[in-house]
Order: sequence, then structure tokens, then C-alpha cells
Amino acid sequence: MAAKDSMKNIEALFTSKKKGDVVTLENIAKELTKQPTAAQVKKIHKFATDSKTKIISASEYAKFLTDKEKKKLAETRKRLAEGGEDEFDLNKEKEILEWSRSDSPVRMYLREMGKIPLLTKEEEVDLSQTIEEGEDIILDAICSVPYLIGYIINYKEPLLNRERRVKELFKSFEDEKASSDDENAEEPTEENEEKKAPKDDKRVKQVVDSFKALEKAKKDWMKAREDLDTFLETETDPVAILHERLKIAFKKELLKKALLNLGPTSKLINELVKAMETALTSDDSFDKELKRLEYKLPLFNDTLKANHQKILDNIINMDK
Repeated sequence: MAAKDSMKNIEALFTSKKKGDVVTLENIAKELTKQPTAAQVKKIHKFATDSKTKIISASEYAKFLTDKEKKKLAETRKRLAEGGEDEFDLNKEKEILEWSRSDSPVRMYLREMGKIPLLTKEEEVDLSQTIEEGEDIILDAICSVPYLIGYIINYKEPLLNRERRVKELFKSFEDEKASSDDENAEEPTEENEEKKAPKDDKRVKQVVDSFKALEKAKKDWMKAREDLDTFLETETDPVAILHERLKIAFKKELLKKALLNLGPTSKLINELVKAMETALTSDDSFDKELKRLEYKLPLFNDTLKANHQKILDNIINMDK
């Protein structure tokens, strides 16, 4: 994709938004084929200004969706409270009563299905977008924590040593023609081993190359964001700040693509979650994980710790 096409897609992204909507850095980075230039960022900033759209990060967008859902729920409750109960319809109630007396399996099924409101066309589109956004948020969340990427990279050796089955964890290593389970495989012979050797070599190379690409993408992304806090302390120009944040978002997009090339399965995602839960609930691992996160993420600074201590003191001293 040429640079002009990228900018056209980004412009279309902003023009499709309504006043007050948001666009994420990550969605902009998806349209870029290479690191954004200062001239491109200046145009992107103008797109946002003209469309009255705010540019935010993926984590900020997750919070935005939560707040939006809360607001929508509050409005629904308010509307129901003001509208009161539906008016009584004798004919409708009579029809429902006749259906309820029937023990026909078909009618019972249809009666239960009738209780579920159908989605409108707009609601179906919104649901589809929400699912896609949810998948993006999960991937962005994984790619935002260096420790989790490191955890995935640590699978390389067990895979190469055949301690773990590749296809259980990564979709991209599945055979083009799926074979039967290992239990149904032929007994190993010297002839079979010779036939499998080239295939095994290809698989090993594929695993090594894929993990190498992921590790490189992680290093590039972390290097790009290392000096962001220092940069923000001295820089006030919104275009320059946007340029720096977009460069980091672009590196993060490359990291996400490297992760998608591996094709993590739901089993791997579950293992990641369980590993974090186990680490955070054990006696001594919480501090270790805290230090891992603190090393690269500015989550636990002195001011935040002091504020937490004040809140804790207030709770302890609270009257019964």
C-alpha cells in the first residue's frame, strides 16, 4: 500500500466518525505501511481537528467503551422507570395464555424464543463491531505488557524440545493437511525417521524464525517507548507529541502482527491468564510480578503509592 493510500484510509477513518467520537492510535497505525513522518502526522492532527475527533490509546478506548456502556445502561433504566409498565392488552394476554397451555415441543420452543428480543440491523452492526473491538482490546492488552510477550517467547524452547505440542498453542504451525492423532501414527522406523527429517527441519526453522520476529518486534517497541515520559515532560507541541505516540503505536502494531503470525490459540491465552493469576495470588510472587511490571510500565510511582497509603489509613481509622 502506497503512502497516499494510507493517508486516504486514515482520512476516511476520521470522516466516518461523528463529532465527539474517538479514534485510537492503534487504528491509525494499522493503516500505516511504515513509520509516520512529521508531515503525515501534521495531516492526521488536522483530520482530528476538522472532524472534532479525539485521538486516544487502546487502553483509554477500553475505558471509553466501559463508560459508554454504563451511560447506555443508565439511560435504559431511566426510560423504563419513566415509561412504566406496558398497557394491558386483553387479546394479547389471551393469546399468550392459550400458547402457555400447550405442551407441544414446537410451541414450547417458539414460546421461549419469543421471549428473546430480536436485534435490529443497527444493533447487529454494533454487536459485530463490539466483538471486533473486543478482540483488538485483548491483543492490545497482551502487547501492552512486556512480561506477557516474554512469557510467550519462553515457549520456544519447550516447543523445540517437543515438551509441548506446537498445534496446541499456535495455529500458524498447523499442518496444511491435518494428520491423525499421535496415538494413531505409525511405529517409528529408520525409513520413517529419514522421511520426517526434512519436515521436522522445516518446522523447527518456522518456529525459530517466528519467535525471532516476535522478540525483535518486542525489543523495537520497548526501545521506542523508553524515552516517552522524558519527552512528554519537555514537549508541549501537540503535533510533536502525537508524532511520538504514533511512532510507538506503529511499533506496537508490528509487535501485534508478529504475535498474530504465531496465531496464539485460546489454550495459550488461558495459560497466560492462569499464570498471571497464580503468580499474583501466591505469597511471594506478587512483589516479583509487581517489579516486572514496574520495570517498564509507569504504574506504581511514589505519588500513587502515597495516595494508596492515605486511602488505606482512612479505611483503617473509619468509624464502625
